[in-house]
Amino acid sequence: MERSNARTQRVADALESTETKLYCHFIAFALEPLNKFTTVFQTSASRIGTMRSDITSLLKGFMANFVKSEVIRSSDDVWQLDCSTPECQVDDESLGVGLDAIGFIEQHEEEIAGTALGAGFYRNVRQFYEAAVVKMVAKFPHNEQTLQDLAFIDPLNRASCSSIAIVRLCKRFTKLSAAEVNDVVQEFNCYITAADDELPAIDRSGDAPLDSFWNAMGATNYPALSSLTKVLMVLPHSNADPERLFSMVRKIETENRSQLKPETTCHLLRVKMNHPQPCHTSKDLLSSALLKDAKSATMRAVRPEGQ
Repeated sequence: MERSNARTQRVADALESTETKLYCHFIAFALEPLNKFTTVFQTSASRIGTMRSDITSLLKGFMANFVKSEVIRSSDDVWQLDCSTPECQVDDESLGVGLDAIGFIEQHEEEIAGTALGAGFYRNVRQFYEAAVVKMVAKFPHNEQTLQDLAFIDPLNRASCSSIAIVRLCKRFTKLSAAEVNDVVQEFNCYITAADDELPAIDRSGDAPLDSFWNAMGATNYPALSSLTKVLMVLPHSNADPERLFSMVRKIETENRSQLKPETTCHLLRVKMNHPQPCHTSKDLLSSALLKDAKSATMRAVRPEGQ
C-alpha cells in the first residue's frame, strides 16, 4: 500500500511540474489541426475531390510553425521540400507553440527562459514538427495520380487540371464509349475556361457544398461532366462510413436478436442509412398502412405453420 501511495504521489508531482504543464499547453496547440482534419474526414459528405488540397494545407500549416514562410512560398512542391536544415527554419522565439504555452512561459520566465528546460523545450518542439512532417510525407497519398486527377471536382482547383486527367478517370471508373468520353472532355474544357459567375454559386457553409454544386451543374450545360463527377464522388475518402456500418450491425444484431436472417439485417440497415432521423418523427414513414402490414408480417412469422 505504501509503495502504491508513493507511486501515486510521484505521478501527481509530475503532473504538477512546470515542465509537464508547458508540454501539455504545446501539445494541445499542435494537435488541434489534426483533430479538425480528422473530424472533417469523418463526415459522410464527399471529400474525395478536395483530399489532396486538404492534406497539402495540413502539411503547410505544420511547416509554418517552424519553417520560414518565404521558404514555403518559394517551393514549387512543398511535398519535396527539405525543411530539416537550420537555414530553412525560424528561431526559437518564432516557433509555433500556441498562445497558452507562450503565456505560461512568460508567467514562469525565471524557471524556463535561459534554462536547460527552455532550451530542451524548443529543441523538442522542432523535433516534433520535423517528425510530423516526415510522417505526413511518408504516409499521405500525395503522389497518387487519381487524387491529383480528382482535384477538378472542387471548382477552386479547376484551372490546374487537364483533359488528360478526365480521360484517365473515364477509363478507370466508367465504361463510357469513345464518343461519350469526347462529350465529357468538351464539357470539361468549357468548365475550366468558364468565369466564376458563369458557374452555379457554391455555398461552402453547408454540409455538402460540392454535391449541391454538381447537381446544379447537371441542370445547366454540363450534364455529361456532372454525371461523371457524381460517379467519382461516391469514392470513399476514409473508412468512417464502413465503421459506422459495422457499428449499426452491432446495434441491430443484439443478444436478443441473434437469429435475424441476413436479408432482414440488410433491410434494417437500409432503413437506418437512408432515414437517419428517428422513425417516430416521420409521419410519412410510419403510416397506418405500414404499421398494419408490419403487424401482419410479424404474426405470420411467429404463427406456427398450419394455424
